[in-house]
Amino acid sequence: MSKNKSIKCMIIFIVLLLIVFQSNIVAQDKKKCLFISDDPWPGSTEDQDLIAYLEQTYTVEIFDDDTEIGDGVVSIDDIKTYDFGFISEMVDSKVLIPLKGCPIPLFYLEVYGRTYTTGWCPHPGEFWGGEGSGTIKIVDDTGHPLAAGYAKDAEIEIVEGSDEPDAWLTYCDPGVDFIQIAVLASNPTHNNIFGIEAGTALFPNASNQVDPNLVSENRCVGFGIHSAAYSTMTADSWKFIDAGISWLLGEDVAVDEIDAEKPEFFKLGQNYPNPFNPSTKITFSLKTKGHTTLTVYNAMGQLITTLADQDMNVGTYHVTFDARELPSGIYFYQIKSGEFTQVKKMMLMK
Repeated sequence: MSKNKSIKCMIIFIVLLLIVFQSNIVAQDKKKCLFISDDPWPGSTEDQDLIAYLEQTYTVEIFDDDTEIGDGVVSIDDIKTYDFGFISEMVDSKVLIPLKGCPIPLFYLEVYGRTYTTGWCPHPGEFWGGEGSGTIKIVDDTGHPLAAGYAKDAEIEIVEGSDEPDAWLTYCDPGVDFIQIAVLASNPTHNNIFGIEAGTALFPNASNQVDPNLVSENRCVGFGIHSAAYSTMTADSWKFIDAGISWLLGEDVAVDEIDAEKPEFFKLGQNYPNPFNPSTKITFSLKTKGHTTLTVYNAMGQLITTLADQDMNVGTYHVTFDARELPSGIYFYQIKSGEFTQVKKMMLMK
């Protein structure tokens, strides 16, 4: 073999080693999701899309009723090795008993049935239900991250229409302090999306009084979609799921206004610092009021994250992009506001 061919083979070998090494680092950095369901996929089809979606970002371990978490087969210490829990189809109450007090951040997708087990409501109590309509209404007027950028009074279809009687949106009316985000459009007294902060006093079982000594250790989120309607979830549903998990993990992004004076033109600034590790700040100016999105893509054109997706007033803003979970490389960020669109390049160098 010639010297040039040997060098070429060595270079290819080193590149392949770097790719494998980088892939392993990314895999190790993935947060761990404890996925709990009454009848998880592949045993049933309801959870199939959910699990596949979560596995794009997280390491997912699936638990079902047979795991008997509540019987001590899985300890609290085991549960705490996960970064968050995702509760899909409602499971037996004994499975949820160790989750009382939220030893890890929790995301409930059905939010009915046994939510009293984790202390949101007294038992018995008015805590769940189902509706045939697939539309919710945003009631949050603070711009909370759980609202996924939607403004107050926006009506959003999160489940496409269905003739199936079980294709419900569900609701939960917590008896504890909670963050109200969205209600059923068909019945504004029932909460469809809400959050509960860490440190919130919870209900013990079979009690009508919260216990100040029993508090939520972590955040939790409720988003009421019945498992029979998972297959008809719209793109907006996935946005709320992403927003909820980001908030649970403390990764929600804040867009801060730094200058309320009217800019003379639209502008997307160059991120600073650049190159950066692990975070950088992006500044942009809006000449007119309008719905604005700020998104980040990798070099393959794949969407990495959405930093802003909301109605915004005239002014100059900045937002921080945290890339600690991403590999080094070239990334692109794009702003769209009305007819204004601009793209810039940035480099993550670890």
